[in-house]
Amino acid sequence: YNVEKYLAECVDSVLAQTYTDWEAILVDDGATDSSGRMCDEYAKKDSRIRVIHRENGGLSAARNTGLNAARGEYVYFLDSDDYILPRTLEELQNTARREQADVVFFDGFVFFDECEAEDSVSRYTRQRSYQTETGREILSKLLKNEEYRTADPLMLFRTEYLREKELSFLEGIIHEDELFTFLVFNANGRVAHCHEQLYARRVRPASIMTSSGAM
Repeated sequence: YNVEKYLAECVDSVLAQTYTDWEAILVDDGATDSSGRMCDEYAKKDSRIRVIHRENGGLSAARNTGLNAARGEYVYFLDSDDYILPRTLEELQNTARREQADVVFFDGFVFFDECEAEDSVSRYTRQRSYQTETGREILSKLLKNEEYRTADPLMLFRTEYLREKELSFLEGIIHEDELFTFLVFNANGRVAHCHEQLYARRVRPASIMTSSGAM
């Protein structure tokens, strides 16, 4: 929603992936800037990109729209003002298949855009590497080690797992990933850790992340 300034960097990071068998669903959540038009232009250039235009309903509704439309074996949610490193999808897909995982969580880093750096913002980097276990076992260890992170763009999901467990984002709230991630772990599927920094999280003025309650 209204991310014309950042959208090209985000989508270009997907186009630059070393793993190429993907479909990108760009959800235009009723943007009033040029974001929707930019999405359509990308779809014209690459057949792997699909665009859904909808009335503004918030981030949860937009993610649910993408999830309902997803046709791939795995689904990944990328925030439109962030980006991923070129080998992200390859690393996550390889980990998911090797570990036969329903969920893969991984690490990232924060960069500050037009705002002062703050030490209090999580850097999304875990000091420990975690063996594949059930979601509740992993959650317990993450909490004990103070390495639990709720950001869902730091997770890859098996699409049918989310549908079988009826997991989706609660609409009408902010920081929806705090609830969603907790429910995902407690659904007790098979969870793997990819101990790589693959996600670039932008911190900018007036973003949802910088508002009260962000983790």
